[in-house]
Amino acid sequence: MSITDIKDKIVSEAEEQKREIKENFEQKIQKIQKDFSIDAKKLREGFEKELLKSLEENKRKFLSLANREEKIKQENLKREILDEVISEALTKLDKVSDENFEEFALKIFEVIPSGLKGDVVVSSDKSHTVKKTMKGHHLSLKEDNSLSGGFIIVGDDFRYDFTFENLLRSKKSDFELELSKILFS
Repeated sequence: MSITDIKDKIVSEAEEQKREIKENFEQKIQKIQKDFSIDAKKLREGFEKELLKSLEENKRKFLSLANREEKIKQENLKREILDEVISEALTKLDKVSDENFEEFALKIFEVIPSGLKGDVVVSSDKSHTVKKTMKGHHLSLKEDNSLSGGFIIVGDDFRYDFTFENLLRSKKSDFELELSKILFS
C-alpha cells in the first residue's frame, strides 16, 4: 500500500469519524433542546397551575371577607333598628297611664313572695300607684326620679329590677332573633 493510499485511508477514516462526531453532537443538541422544551413547558404549566391556585385562594379570601363585612353590616343594622325600637318603646312606656301602670305593678306583686323585707324604689310620679299595689308586703317605698319607668325592689340579699328599660333589655335577645327572621329571611 502506498503512502497516498494510506493517506487517503486516514483521511477517509477521519472524515467518517468527523461525520459520526457531528451526528452525535447534533443528536445531543436535539435531545437537549427537546429536554429543555419539555422542562420549560413543565415549568410554564406548573407556574400557570400555581398562579390559578393563588388566584382561586385570593378570590375565596375576598369573597369570605366580603361576606363577613356584609354580616357585620347586617348585625349593625339589626342592632340599630332594635335599639331604635326599644328607645321608642321606652318613650311610650314612660307615658303609660296610671291605670296601666297599676295593672303592671299588681301583676308583679302577685308573684313576689309576701315575706320580703326591703324597699320599693320608684319615681315620684308613680309612687302613689305602687303604694296601692304593694298591700300585704312588708316593703318601704323610696322615691328616685332617675328611674324612667317601672320600679326596683331591693333587700339586703336581693334586687329585683322591674324597670321598663331592664325588662326590655332582658327581652332584647328574643327581639333580635325575631327581627332577624323578619328582616333577613
